[in-house]
Amino acid sequence: MNLMKSKILLTLIITMAVCFATAARQPSQGFRGFVDYGLDFGHTERSASAVRHTLSVVPGYQINPHIFTGGGLSLEFNRFHVALFGDVRGDWKFGRFTPFGDLRIGYTSFEGGGLYFSPAVGHRFNWGRKAGLNVGIGLKLISARINNFRSVYDEENGWYVYESTTGRQRTECTFMVRAGIDF
Repeated sequence: MNLMKSKILLTLIITMAVCFATAARQPSQGFRGFVDYGLDFGHTERSASAVRHTLSVVPGYQINPHIFTGGGLSLEFNRFHVALFGDVRGDWKFGRFTPFGDLRIGYTSFEGGGLYFSPAVGHRFNWGRKAGLNVGIGLKLISARINNFRSVYDEENGWYVYESTTGRQRTECTFMVRAGIDF
C-alpha cells in the first residue's frame, strides 16, 4: 500500500512539473538555495523492497550561470539518519530544455557513519521570477562499517560482557526520484 501512495505522489509531481513547463531562466550569480523531497527505491537486508522518504536543504553560491557549489543536510525519515554533504551542480540551457546535473558527496550517520554519494540528473522548470521547480532522478550510495557484538559470559565476575567482533562493510545503492524548489 505504501508503494502505491508513493507512485501516486510521483505521478502528481511529474504532472505538476509538466504544467509549469515554461522556459527556465538561467540562474544568476549570488546566493541560491534548494529544498528537495525525495523518494528512494531499493532493497535492504531486512526486506525485499523499500521506499524511503528524504528531505534535504542545500544553501550555497551560484558562481556563474552554469556552476553552483554549496553544502547541505539530508534527513531520511524511515530510518531516521542524517547526511551532511557538499554539492556541485551544473545548469545548462538548450532552447526551452533546461537540464541539470548534481553531485552530492559527504558523510552519513547511517549504521554508525560512513560515505554518502548521490549523483543526479534532471530538469529545471521556471516557476516565477527567482524560483524554479527541479525534478530529477539518480542514485544514492550509502556505505558504513557495521560492528558486530557478541555476548560472552565472564565466569570470574558472574555476568555477561559484550565483545566487539570484526566489523563488515555495508553499502546500499538505491534509485532516487527527487523534486524540489530552488530560490
